[in-house]
Amino acid sequence: MKKFVTDTSFWKLFPGASFGVVVAHGMRPAADVAPEDAAAIEQLLARANAQAERHLESPTLSENAPVRVWRQAYQRFKTKRGARRSIENLLKRVLKGIP
Repeated sequence: MKKFVTDTSFWKLFPGASFGVVVAHGMRPAADVAPEDAAAIEQLLARANAQAERHLESPTLSENAPVRVWRQAYQRFKTKRGARRSIENLLKRVLKGIP
């Protein structure tokens, strides 16, 4: 990624917003990862899931405060109908125990 661009209309809706961008280099297919590295990654993911669980007060995603906030934000600008917010996809994986 060379450039991250946001439309000016976004800043009108969310003037206090901030972004973080993560760029990963050297990614490899799971089959090419050494077993000890895969185990370390699995532990990191398990820890991240445990931290995410602290934000889940209900197994119904829409009843959780972080999801409500994102849904309210998404209602303020155009998105594809039925598009899921990334937070919902991630928390859904946490609920299912998927690392």
